[in-house]
Parts: sequence; structure tokens; C-alpha cells
Amino acid sequence: AETCVTVASTLTLDATACDTPVINIRFDASKIGDFAYSVERFYLPDFVRALTETGATWVVLDKEEYLGALQRIMSGERKSAAARDFMVKQFIHALDGQSAKRIADTLIESIQPCARSSI
Repeated sequence: AETCVTVASTLTLDATACDTPVINIRFDASKIGDFAYSVERFYLPDFVRALTETGATWVVLDKEEYLGALQRIMSGERKSAAARDFMVKQFIHALDGQSAKRIADTLIESIQPCARSSI
């Protein structure tokens, strides 16, 4: 994809890992009276706030900012490589294709003491 447009989603991580520019929409397309139905509610969790505060993505607050970000991306502008690298290291750890192995190893290590004590 040329660009990932999302609302406070972990797609931000996937796209950033693939070096695809990300625009995070942080505004409602139409007037929403109830916060429970606003996209703004998705930006409350600490994880999402930390993700968007890395500076690795565009976070747009209205239609004009969205169009401006899209235009900058299409003309070749990118967010800081250091910010993208930080996001990947902070939230993904490594792009080596070994995530499943690390998870399995950790799970096996965590149950070994339990298995030994039941013998």
C-alpha cells in the first residue's frame, strides 16, 4: 500500500514495520453528539497515546489536516526514520520473523517450574 489510513489501530504498527506511511484519523467525519460514538474515544488508552506520540505517524485532527498529510505523503515526504525505528523497537521489538518462537520459548519457560513441582 502507498499509505495506511486508520483510526487508533494496531495497523499503525504493521504499516510502520513495512515502512508504509500512516495517517491516524482523530476526528469524526460528521458531527457526533455523544462521545461514546466518537473516534476520539479510541485515543484514550495509554497504549494508543504512546503509539501516536512517537512522531512516526501523521495524527490529523480535521479534514484539511488529513488532505494535507495525504498530499505530503504522495509527494514523497516521510516522518523521521528515527521516530519510525523507535516505534518499531518500543512496540514490536524486532523484525526478524522470530516473534512466534520468542513467545513459545517464554511460555515453555514459564510452565517448566509448574511441571517440575507437580512431579
